[in-house]
Amino acid sequence: TQEEVKRRLGEIASNIPEFEGSRLVYYKWFLGKECLIYTTLDMFKLEGTLYKGFCWCPLEKKNAINASLAQMREERQILCTHLISYPAGSLPPPTSFRTNEFLKPFHDIVQTYGVATYKEANPALFTIITFPFLFGVMFGDIIHGLILVVLALYICFRKDHLKATNSLFANLIESRYLILLMGLFSFYCGLIYNEFASSPIYIYRTCFNLNVYGTKEYNRTEASCVYPVGIDPKWFASSDFLIFTNSYKMKFAVLIGVIHMLLGIVLKGLNDFHNRDYLSLVTEFVPRLVFMVAIFGYMNVMIIIKWVTNWNLNPRNVPSIITELINIAFKSGDIGPVPLFGDGSGQRLINKIVFFVCIACVPWMLFIKPIAISWRQSKNVQIVPYTKEEEKTDTHRAHVMSEEDHNGKGQDMLSSHHKIISQHVPGGQEPDFLPPSHESNAFSAVFTHQLIETIEFVLGSISNTASYLRLWALSLAHAQLSDVFFSMTIRSAINYKGGAQFVLLFITYILLAGISFAILLCMDVLECFLHALRLHWVEFQNKFYQATGYKFAPMTFSNLDKADQF
Repeated sequence: TQEEVKRRLGEIASNIPEFEGSRLVYYKWFLGKECLIYTTLDMFKLEGTLYKGFCWCPLEKKNAINASLAQMREERQILCTHLISYPAGSLPPPTSFRTNEFLKPFHDIVQTYGVATYKEANPALFTIITFPFLFGVMFGDIIHGLILVVLALYICFRKDHLKATNSLFANLIESRYLILLMGLFSFYCGLIYNEFASSPIYIYRTCFNLNVYGTKEYNRTEASCVYPVGIDPKWFASSDFLIFTNSYKMKFAVLIGVIHMLLGIVLKGLNDFHNRDYLSLVTEFVPRLVFMVAIFGYMNVMIIIKWVTNWNLNPRNVPSIITELINIAFKSGDIGPVPLFGDGSGQRLINKIVFFVCIACVPWMLFIKPIAISWRQSKNVQIVPYTKEEEKTDTHRAHVMSEEDHNGKGQDMLSSHHKIISQHVPGGQEPDFLPPSHESNAFSAVFTHQLIETIEFVLGSISNTASYLRLWALSLAHAQLSDVFFSMTIRSAINYKGGAQFVLLFITYILLAGISFAILLCMDVLECFLHALRLHWVEFQNKFYQATGYKFAPMTFSNLDKADQF
């Protein structure tokens, strides 16, 4: 009857006190749980009344799992399973990283690019600092960075309220610490640039005074005077301000880029050393590091020398660093009319050494590894040896079997693990995630691969260094946009002479706030974020990050415990 239908619907919609949700949600949770259990059981092999299979278990959880199984045997008086460890074979372990609310957004940035290979250096650790710092270099402004900091702090302290009210800011809760660091580094870089929404701040007394009234030329008050923090605010009134900031930010971007790429190359060497791949360590890491330090490290040294040298005595003959680098490549290390340091003889010698070192690194990267691999194959020496130390992994492969099977058939199960694994894959084929075998390869194939790697690194080192100039370009664009918006709004109202100046100031302030929010705090934040992402994925991680792993995905009911998942 209709009353019976209403009563039954009321029972389904009623809440269950133990579950803290309605019966309908409880039924969905129960069905999801059962589906997950039977989906997992379907991966096992049934022999009689026994289920056999392989699983991955974190080493730190192994004792806890065995203790839980032992407790189950005692309480229920049943034959329960054991975790039987055996040496690693051809199946690579999955990758698992422990994260928290602070690390998760940085880890997600890296995982979006690819899952780290097992025991590979995790770039997320370095991304915690480098990502917000590169963002701050591009977005550097005191007030705009401070707005991001205030927003992040508001989300941090009001996250529970934002979740409960389903606020628009609730989508930013997981990224609140990332936004906080981005704001802090933007504030710091803005302090170094001395940019407060396109206007300088006089934190300390300036080191310049007006030379001729009515002009934009200034002289130092004292020869030894140095502005303590950031750029002297008098530079903003100088006619050479744009030239000065362009030169400063461009060279600063190159310095940061070379250091960032060198960090990636060092991590490549640490990966090779950890994996005991000494051939790659000698034939790839060492020549790459030498090549990068020789040409681009030397370029950084020239930038610093040019910065600290006083060229006021000869301002028209300041050497160009770009010209010096071109001379190294095309004139065998010759220098221009004015040496960068000394009388020029020492610089000429260093340029020649840099030239020949860079030339020598190319065949070092190209030929030695293929020749060594060919020689080892001819001697039947395994290219990538596996030792017992390497088999001690943080995650152990475990064979799940009963007590009876453990006593009788365990060794047979271990000897035929590949056969059982293949039965879990459609068509009886080996899983796709099996690593390539270390069988002999033709010398031509190895040489072709090494040729591609060498060309990619040599040409990529140049293009990647130039790519870091986006730090300079976006920083300059942010500063100029702020200046244009301020000039066309507040500054125009200040220069207006009339009785309606106050009203005009109020209107232009609202207009400036709206434009700054829409373009600088929304569009420019997204733009700087994407460029910082590209610098990490392409320029930094391609130096060492293989990203050929797969995630550790254990069976868990944690995602089913929340009613809001349905």
